[in-house]
Amino acid sequence: MKQGFARALGGVSLVVALTLAMPVSAQSLGICFTGSGKAAIHDCTRKINLGRLESKALAIAYYNRGFEYKENTDQFDLAIEDFNRALRINPSYTSAYMHRGDAYRRAGNFERAIADFDRALQLDPKNKYREYATEGRDKAREKIKN
Repeated sequence: MKQGFARALGGVSLVVALTLAMPVSAQSLGICFTGSGKAAIHDCTRKINLGRLESKALAIAYYNRGFEYKENTDQFDLAIEDFNRALRINPSYTSAYMHRGDAYRRAGNFERAIADFDRALQLDPKNKYREYATEGRDKAREKIKN
């Protein structure tokens, strides 16, 4: 009986060890929640630092943390860094271009904002958030005129 129990525990340990070594998908980790500022930033940072996210999930984690920096802390430089990281992983991440464009606009870098909004619209002209990108681009163009 003891031997069978030890063997079973050894099997459990092996399963746990293999599970911990496997990359984690965005869905299974519930990639850092948004809309909660510092708590979400902390959650995203923790998940990024685990080093277990697959590339798509890692891009999402950087994007989510960048979004939180932009929307809830006004730390546009940190937001832009995270959007840059997400875009290095996934160069066709339309939402990352849109929100990096908004971070650039809000930080006063209107030329880069326009370029990002244009890139987002070019990548996905039928995006349901097209109006967001168009409005952001128009606001940046207006600031350049003034």
